[in-house]
Amino acid sequence: MSIAIIGDVHGDYYRLMRMINLLHRKQIDEIFSVGDLIDRGPESKQVVDLCIAENIKTCMGNHEEWMINYLKDHKISPDYFSNAWGTKPTFISYGCTSSNPNVILKDLLSNVPDDHVQFYKSLQAVMKITLEDQIYWVTHSGISPQAVDLEDDALIDYLYRSSPWNFYFSFPNLKEGKLYNFKNGCQVFGHQIVQKPIVTDKWIALDTGCGTCPPWKLSAVILPEREVIQI
Repeated sequence: MSIAIIGDVHGDYYRLMRMINLLHRKQIDEIFSVGDLIDRGPESKQVVDLCIAENIKTCMGNHEEWMINYLKDHKISPDYFSNAWGTKPTFISYGCTSSNPNVILKDLLSNVPDDHVQFYKSLQAVMKITLEDQIYWVTHSGISPQAVDLEDDALIDYLYRSSPWNFYFSFPNLKEGKLYNFKNGCQVFGHQIVQKPIVTDKWIALDTGCGTCPPWKLSAVILPEREVIQI
């Protein structure tokens, strides 16, 4: 069996479609995503449509977190309307074209299809994948070395209960390779933009700027071979 894990997409539907077609030609059994499917790029709705159609198992990114919370509680911080978050293209992709934030949010509740609501609410903070006796811990942002020293499953449970943001909004020091070393397994994550994927024994970083900034690439890693591909 072989799987592929895709890095951050950020609304770049056509690049994602090309990646999926390439993975199908390589006869990949299952496709996973580190999250940040939406915002910044112009086709967030279409990206989610494609992930649903292809049954891509996905972690919650920080750019999905606001959507999930809004769909659950109908509340959103004004900060998410800033250019830094890049939510405007997501609103537009769902047909919310008003310049009035209150109208946008009202329209969003009406315009997000039911299958999208279920998809967003089903996103996981962390995925544990076992493949040929190797464990891969997939999160959106990677887990920093400040995490407490527990057995792997106990650590995940502890972080989930005490500080869930660790899974989707942390910033481990990639330049110095300072990430938490799971006792049994390898981390796979996105969130921090790198010029090309970084693959080590203990961690794999996959965000190469798709939909956001140079190098504008969508990257994936095929496991267990650890073959990296870019579109």
